[in-house]
Amino acid sequence: MKIIATSDLHGELPTIPECDLLLIGGDICPDGPDGFQTNWLGGPFKRWLEQIPAREVVGIAGNHDFCFQRHLAIIKGLQLRWKYLQDESVCVDGLWIYGTPWTPRFGPWAFMNSDEELGRYFDNIKNVDILLSHGPAYGVLDEVGDGHAGSKELLKHLHKTKVFICGHIHEGFGSDLFGSTICFNVSRNVVNIRT
Repeated sequence: MKIIATSDLHGELPTIPECDLLLIGGDICPDGPDGFQTNWLGGPFKRWLEQIPAREVVGIAGNHDFCFQRHLAIIKGLQLRWKYLQDESVCVDGLWIYGTPWTPRFGPWAFMNSDEELGRYFDNIKNVDILLSHGPAYGVLDEVGDGHAGSKELLKHLHKTKVFICGHIHEGFGSDLFGSTICFNVSRNVVNIRT
């Protein structure tokens, strides 16, 4: 199974190579009011999803995607060609994927809370093949300047997955190993996760 992952599109719609599964790790929309973001999802994003050569698409929102937090029912009504996850799992071709948009708070953005409060979302993570999170776990591909921006609560759950994919912290782009979990920060890139 060929898996491609990307995150932090911020309104840019990259060329996606042919794959079995495309994973989108949030910050999909360009910045703007909720109505603008929703219209963009139903226009350029919907057309992009329909033409990309991916058999299946799974995605989550990120901290720039206010419309997902405020108007999810409207977005679901757009009937986009993907499986959107918000603190839930889906099975695709035998692979269990859990998706969550939440990150520790650092400003007035969507899907943010104190790291302690994030535990109530992350405690729902069960053993899965792929954990797709907008934000990284603390100390794992999360360095910003001289500090870490990842979630300590999320770190407690990395052992429950074989592959961890995140974005959010653009400077953290790359891959790493945490115990037996293979970790990827795919911010602003299109990355081949597995062939």
